[in-house]
Amino acid sequence: MFVAEALDERYLWVGCLCIIQDDPEELKRSIYGMHHVYSAAKLTIVAAGGDDVNAGLPGLFPGTRDAPLSEATLDTVRIVRDEL
Repeated sequence: MFVAEALDERYLWVGCLCIIQDDPEELKRSIYGMHHVYSAAKLTIVAAGGDDVNAGLPGLFPGTRDAPLSEATLDTVRIVRDEL
């Protein structure tokens, strides 16, 4: 939510909150239609690191990122990568 607010975005889709996780049929239907959500997204943030769901996004708050970053810009897209 902090990232969406910092980017002045009005809407935020959080998969684990917007998709019922403990109903296998609902989960299957939702995942099958995710291409609609992602195709309309302005940007996608994937939290692929951390020890559990509470790990948060590295670098969002001071002291939460230890690894250096490398970055490049392609046209108007800024690409940032962990150097792990």
